Amino acid sequence: MAGGNLVGSLVKGLGILGVVARASDGLRLKDIADEMGLRTTTAYNLVRTLHAVGYLHKTTKGLYALGPKVAELVDAQANRQLLQRAAETMRELALALPEATLTFAEAAGTLIVVRLRISPDRPRRLQRPRSRTAAPYSSATGLLFLAFGDADWTEEVRLENPFHEQGASLWNEPKRLRAYLAEVRAAGVAIPPFPDQEALRMAAPVLDSDGHLVAAIG
Repeated sequence: MAGGNLVGSLVKGLGILGVVARASDGLRLKDIADEMGLRTTTAYNLVRTLHAVGYLHKTTKGLYALGPKVAELVDAQANRQLLQRAAETMRELALALPEATLTFAEAAGTLIVVRLRISPDRPRRLQRPRSRTAAPYSSATGLLFLAFGDADWTEEVRLENPFHEQGASLWNEPKRLRAYLAEVRAAGVAIPPFPDQEALRMAAPVLDSDGHLVAAIG
């Protein structure tokens, strides 16, 4: 790549991110300037810009560390890879279970959003719904998230979806729901015990390397 075609300030800004990333506790502005071989005023302008847009943040000790935007980029890339793997897995499942409707869902705030779907009426098409969500108390996927989600998240979901309004007609009392969620955690799969459903509904967790729930296949 010809050096004359590069945008100098962008190259320096990316270099600063690399320098800061290698420092475990962050760096002072002077340290950044020295590492990059820049004048302090040049380093200041670049660091100020990166800080303003969230790629750097200033610690309580006055040091510069990587900001939240960097983590967002990493998460976006990981999520894309997860969706690609999920799509491959769902296509394989669709071949083995041609009469099943398959879904892949993730949490988005307190919503449980269906990202991917394959249905028997369109067996060769991977659907990407825009507004389909899973109900927390009545769907297999929603119940799976209640069973495996962390305590803070599940509490937020319950506040947004009051049990007495949305869950009482199905579970009668919270104690019965809690007992069922414990069974889900023990079994590793959610199969709602609703006798009036016409089809078998079930969902299984997708866990990260630390055993935390990141998605569900239903």
